Amino acid sequence: QYYLRAYVKDGESVAYGEVIPLIIRISPPSLTSVIVSSVGASSALFSSSVTDNGGDAVSEVGFYYNTDEAVDPEMSSKINQPYSEDAFNLQAEELIPNTKYYVKAFAVNSAGTGYSQIVDFTTSAGVPSVSTLGTVEVTSMSAELSGEVSDDNGAEITERGFVWLQGTGTPTTDSFKLKVDGTIGDYTATLEGLDPNQKYSFRAYAINSKGTAYGDVMVFTTVAGLPALSAMKVTGVTASSATFTCNVTGHGGETASEVGFYYSTDPEVDVTTAQKVSDTYTSDTFTLIAKNLNSEQTYYVKAYAKNSVGEAYSSVVSFETISDALENLPSFSAMKISNVTTTSATFTCTVTDYGIDVVSEVGYYVGKDEDVDVTTAIKVSEVFTSMTFTLTVEGLEVGQDYFVKAFALNSAGEGYGDIVSFKTTSTAPSVVTVGSSELSTTSAELSGEVTDDNGEIITERGFVWMKGSGTPTTSSSKLTADGTMGAFTATLTDLSPNQVYSFRAYAINSKGTSYGEVMTFEIQVDLPTVTTNKVTAITDYSAVSGGDVTADGGADILAKGIVWSRSKNPTVNLETKTDEGIGIGTFTSTLSELVPGTTYYVRAYATNAAGTGYGKEMEFKTTGEAPYIALEAANCFIVSSSETYSFKTVKGNSSESVGDVASAEVLWESFGTSETPSVGSLIASVAAESGSIVFEVADPYREGNAVIAAKDASGTILWSWHIWLTDEPQGQVYNNNAGTMMDRNLGATSAEPGSVGALGLMYQWGRKDPFLGSSSISVDREAKSTIIWPSSVLSNSSNGTIKYATEHPTTFIAYNNGSNWDWYYTGSSLTDNTRWTESGRSKSIYDPCPSGWRVPDGGNNGVWSKALGSSSIFTDKSLYDSTYKGVNFSDKFGDASIIWYPASGLLDYKDGSINNVGYYGYYWSASPYTAYACRMYFSDTGSVSPSGNAERVYGRPVRCLQVID
Repeated sequence: QYYLRAYVKDGESVAYGEVIPLIIRISPPSLTSVIVSSVGASSALFSSSVTDNGGDAVSEVGFYYNTDEAVDPEMSSKINQPYSEDAFNLQAEELIPNTKYYVKAFAVNSAGTGYSQIVDFTTSAGVPSVSTLGTVEVTSMSAELSGEVSDDNGAEITERGFVWLQGTGTPTTDSFKLKVDGTIGDYTATLEGLDPNQKYSFRAYAINSKGTAYGDVMVFTTVAGLPALSAMKVTGVTASSATFTCNVTGHGGETASEVGFYYSTDPEVDVTTAQKVSDTYTSDTFTLIAKNLNSEQTYYVKAYAKNSVGEAYSSVVSFETISDALENLPSFSAMKISNVTTTSATFTCTVTDYGIDVVSEVGYYVGKDEDVDVTTAIKVSEVFTSMTFTLTVEGLEVGQDYFVKAFALNSAGEGYGDIVSFKTTSTAPSVVTVGSSELSTTSAELSGEVTDDNGEIITERGFVWMKGSGTPTTSSSKLTADGTMGAFTATLTDLSPNQVYSFRAYAINSKGTSYGEVMTFEIQVDLPTVTTNKVTAITDYSAVSGGDVTADGGADILAKGIVWSRSKNPTVNLETKTDEGIGIGTFTSTLSELVPGTTYYVRAYATNAAGTGYGKEMEFKTTGEAPYIALEAANCFIVSSSETYSFKTVKGNSSESVGDVASAEVLWESFGTSETPSVGSLIASVAAESGSIVFEVADPYREGNAVIAAKDASGTILWSWHIWLTDEPQGQVYNNNAGTMMDRNLGATSAEPGSVGALGLMYQWGRKDPFLGSSSISVDREAKSTIIWPSSVLSNSSNGTIKYATEHPTTFIAYNNGSNWDWYYTGSSLTDNTRWTESGRSKSIYDPCPSGWRVPDGGNNGVWSKALGSSSIFTDKSLYDSTYKGVNFSDKFGDASIIWYPASGLLDYKDGSINNVGYYGYYWSASPYTAYACRMYFSDTGSVSPSGNAERVYGRPVRCLQVID
């Protein structure tokens, strides 16, 4: 409790008023809203600041958070720390992925607990939680694996299974994969085709949109198995012997020790009673001869291979020894096949024994059956002249399997060699493009035919196509058709009228892709023909017009009506239109929700597949008085609601006309963030009307910036104005009668520390038109807008002028060696130091600030130097806020709670690119300084210069000063 009383002193006497008690009461602390950053799947960083301790020391600060919007402290999670300074941040851990949370900051003093506003955030999804459970059953060639996906962590599982490799290692999805259907829960899968007695490494995996997760790596060893054998062959059969050949195709994990054959007249080939020929294993292919066989006897034989696990067998093969008499027939060496083509092959063989008599004829039998029946097979032969004979067979089928055996004739009959197989070669299919038919406004039926598969099955056929004239391939667009051989059709849809299309048929087999001839077609459609009726029944808010669709252009009328705007040549992209249905003919439409006393332009329209045709434009003006909100002349207008505004087409704050304005348009719009706006997001419409520009702010209202330009009849920009959509900026009084400054940068939508909206726009010194700033407080990243900004130009005698800058408000004029670091090209010296000021301190027509505000003075007598006192350069590291990236000059500039200057960076002199965001703040003044201009500067190191200077070619932010009348 305090006591106070008034007093007055007159000379030596003092008079006092009544004593009044005063109780200073304390209250809970006040805090800023929580800023949530570094949000991950299971963690987030919370930041806040104590703005008022409530009259007593703060003892504890922290955050409550919950998935319940109420954030009841009794039911919420809490992270806290003892109070040490106003700004504090804490990390929340073990959050649930892809979950919306609510959080509020708190601070405690003796009066109680104060809370911030509640804000929400959503954790990102994380990679899945997955475990490798192990193996269920392992054999010599397979293993059943088990895994589990316990949580998708907020993002749907798109794939799961096991990854594996042979040996010991760490498999990934780039190794071998075994996919398993499903998402959450246990799962198993059998890995097959493994090698016996081998180590394998594996682990479970799962994939969602956030990435791939793995379980622990596990290892198993397949058990050893029996050897594996190919089918065996019997050759060289005589009356008393035969040659057996087989291959070991697998050792079962243990090297074979013995190989051989069991043979018997019993089809079962019982190994306990059968005869046996064997050898020690030396190679996978083994050949042995069975002797002392009975002539004209059927035998059964199977191969075997033995390892430490046991003995494995091939399938049983039968053969029959020949009679003693047949030994009088000729015999042969192994046949060789060469020069195999699509329709022919060449055979070579050698007669090794004449038999009983001299050979008179030799040749070959070729057939499709394995036995090569000589009564139906193709025969090629010649008179015997040499033991080795070579012949070629012609007229074979493409891609066909054949069997061939040599023969030689003596007086005892024909002797035959062993049967050998071969296959004629194949080629890509034969395909033709037939043509196109049944053309509509959006589709065409294409026809083709596969005339021959050329020996290989057709795996795909259809049409390849492209817009324009060209040669489409399977790398172009494809339209597949079912089937293999024969004619086929397919319908190409979603076509554009009056567009040439190229297409051709194609077919694919294992030998390649073939194409038919390239053909083209074009769907001819014209725009509809439509007339516009005169505008009648004009009132303050409505009018009547209409039209007549006299021709459909060759396609159905999809929509018709009238469209209107305050700007000339309205199109159907506008919402201000009627829809009077389909088809040709007359129609009448009512224009509604018009603005009184306003000039409108209207025309009829009709739309078909080719586009929209328009009738003649009609102009009219509604009755009554226009209810526009008139804005005071300037180069920048602050608007804070969705209304219709107007301003005079004069230069800046003067009464000088910009010239004969033929049209007006929005050059660009931006939210000042990484969100790309659509055209019309901020400014719904704009029009030039009798010495004024009228524009309508979009509903719903959103904060941001836009620039409107006035153009002459040739399309040249006469002047442009900055529309600043934000709440009304507040004035902040600086120390030492330095002046009243805005609470935010020019173009900023916020004065809040750490807000992207506080960064504002950028200006080249002396130019009235803004450039985009950053969409991040700490990264050099240009904000998004509705246009692609033009490339910068070098300053020269043509580009470095006020005229060029006025006509090209979106073009950055870059440094040229001859311009003394100024975009304004003056050769060797500067002659214009008053681009933002006139007559010393007055505001010029190029000043970029709104009415009632101007670019402040700089230098030693400027606003910042006055506010800071006698110090011109000093270092105070406590000023710079590394979290919010800027400085709070409250203690230096005045009594306001926050005088926030963000480190907005600059636009580089070379090309206008953004640099130094989050590290440096550079603020223009209107004061020139020799060949430079004065500025206020600070950096993240704590260095501050209130009266520095810089090259005028750079783009920097502006903080406006209130004009005192």
